[in-house]
Amino acid sequence: MRGTAHGSHLLEGPEVSIYNIAGGMRVLEGTGPSVRVEVLPGGRDGGRLTVEETTVKGLPALRVIYPDSRIVYREYGFGPPNGISSDSYLGYGGRRIHVSGRGPGLDAHADIQVFVPHGKRVHLHLAVGRAWISDVQGDVTFESASSSLEVERLSGALAVQVGSGSIRVSRTKGPIAAETGSGDILIREVDGNVSVEAGSGNIELRRVGADRIAVDAGSGAIVGSEIQVSDMSADCASGEVDLDGASAGRLSIDAGSGSVRLRLTKNIDALVVDAGSGSVRLEAPGDLSARFKIECPKKHLHIDFPVEIERDDDDVAVGRIGSGKGRIDIDAGSGRVELVRR
Repeated sequence: MRGTAHGSHLLEGPEVSIYNIAGGMRVLEGTGPSVRVEVLPGGRDGGRLTVEETTVKGLPALRVIYPDSRIVYREYGFGPPNGISSDSYLGYGGRRIHVSGRGPGLDAHADIQVFVPHGKRVHLHLAVGRAWISDVQGDVTFESASSSLEVERLSGALAVQVGSGSIRVSRTKGPIAAETGSGDILIREVDGNVSVEAGSGNIELRRVGADRIAVDAGSGAIVGSEIQVSDMSADCASGEVDLDGASAGRLSIDAGSGSVRLRLTKNIDALVVDAGSGSVRLEAPGDLSARFKIECPKKHLHIDFPVEIERDDDDVAVGRIGSGKGRIDIDAGSGRVELVRR
């Protein structure tokens, strides 16, 4: 069923989908039995937009319909005009769409507000634009070709996939899976398992509590503070890894060619670090207890703990600190390794 875009639309059912090509999207707490969608068309040709209420992949869905395959969204790029036009080619409703910040085409977009009642699951698809999610108690998925996304005070599962753009998540409870091809990711004050990936961009974690954390940065730094986790992996192809105040049962770090700096707040069950040819600095409590194997040039190894050495070659050291309860394996290639007391 199609109708005018401007106005309020209701989607029934426990799980719904919303599709739009260009515009802003705000997702807020709602009341009542239905997901309510408020659509406000904009741009010189905004009056030509319509809305289709349909079913997509078995779910009730609302789709904003653009009657042209060339769309002009003046705010595309999310900043003042600088003489460079952003462009995207993407599929939408079985059509190939071109979106640009200027030039010829349909000058139209739709700003959308979505009001989500407690316990609903919503799938958000926004090709280009900014998005905000706040105070929602339900599960949310968000997919975009080019978007910046901010999420706060969400209670439920969050899954995000963005082609390019930043992702910021704060004060949430529930599992998070977030991926951006190009852009920074910030996860702050989160209680729940975390899996994040940035093709190019920095990843920062602050005050995160989880059973499992997986972080993957193609080119960019991984930075963390006040992390409490049972099992964590961090993979950084080219960039440094810096974790301050980490409490982890098992921690695995692959830094490619970057440096690694860890400041542990308690003993660790298992630590594995592969730094390529970068340096590694581990700061640990004075009661650190672990068996260790460290691969680096002997002249580049410094251990600030009483140790019992079992093997001391030019490029490999094996031994025990304390009772040897945990396990530490570090491979720094030709880099420097330091184990020091906090």
